[in-house]
Amino acid sequence: MATLIEDFEDATYAFPITGGWTRSSQLASSGFYSLRSATIADSGVSEAVIPLPAGATEVTFRYRVSSEEKYDFFRFFIGSMEMLAVSGDVAWTQAATYDVTGASGISFQYTKDPSQPGGLDAAFVDQITFTVPDSGGSAEVKRVAARYTGTATSLTHTISWTAPTPGTRLIVAVNSHVSISSVSPGWVKDGGDDARAFFSKISTAADTSITITLATADPRLFATVYERDDCQELMPQAVGQTGGFSVTSLSVSGTVLPAAAGRVFGIAKSGTGVGGISWSPSMALDYSTSGTNNYCSFSSGPIPVPGSRIFTASGYTSTTAFFASMAVACYGNQRAAPRAPRPSSIAAMRAATW
Repeated sequence: MATLIEDFEDATYAFPITGGWTRSSQLASSGFYSLRSATIADSGVSEAVIPLPAGATEVTFRYRVSSEEKYDFFRFFIGSMEMLAVSGDVAWTQAATYDVTGASGISFQYTKDPSQPGGLDAAFVDQITFTVPDSGGSAEVKRVAARYTGTATSLTHTISWTAPTPGTRLIVAVNSHVSISSVSPGWVKDGGDDARAFFSKISTAADTSITITLATADPRLFATVYERDDCQELMPQAVGQTGGFSVTSLSVSGTVLPAAAGRVFGIAKSGTGVGGISWSPSMALDYSTSGTNNYCSFSSGPIPVPGSRIFTASGYTSTTAFFASMAVACYGNQRAAPRAPRPSSIAAMRAATW
């Protein structure tokens, strides 16, 4: 299976959305945009309707509510069945993963009672994510291909996923409790340190796994594998890592070049939990897992605007007994200006780039 994600960072949606809700820069869970309910009068209803993508089996999303508590509600429906109703001032929250097998569509509503408004008088959704069959076609590829938590004490850990679309970039974000000794041939280490790192390669149809060898046998290896068609190149000016004891936040600096577009990936590790970690610039949580004295989260988001940037992970509860760390890496297109390839030389240009 694959994931189909709409993050509203551009005005071309990954699937049809009809109704009164609109793309807005007022608030966002990740990046700069989300989907906002329409401005409505008392007793009104604002709705966004999404037909299910072909073969979709699950959906999840993030939501934010700012309304008159107990009276004006954000509501989520699968078909005609209400699954969620929230009111008041609710920070960005990850919704449950809902089974949508056999349904015709989903919808979001913002409903008001006959009296006064409260807060921003609105609801917002972001990062709408459907689980869909692997397309095998030419559609955009932006998926989490695998999530991995080691369970057995071993020198080697093998992570597997379904066959990628050839030519996409596979990015493996790894956190280990002990040093990483080596990885499968063909993978390049793009950033990180000896235990937290990013490995990547341009995919072929045969690239369905990676084996990571540790310096000493340990079960505590965690990873998230991404397949992206918008991450053609590593941006070495925006890669970094750091760590320390007794910290509440960690930061690294980097430079985002003009006209850059793509994705930033983050790893946050602590010995005492990472449940409260937040990123600036904003990133969405892709996976969180843990082992003894080793808690880790993997996040990603749109590359921030060009210029000198500081990437910060906040919310650590690190102590003098446990080392906390973070790493970031940006991938995408960092050319100063887009070049229009000649039709006769597309294959040669790709070969030269990759």
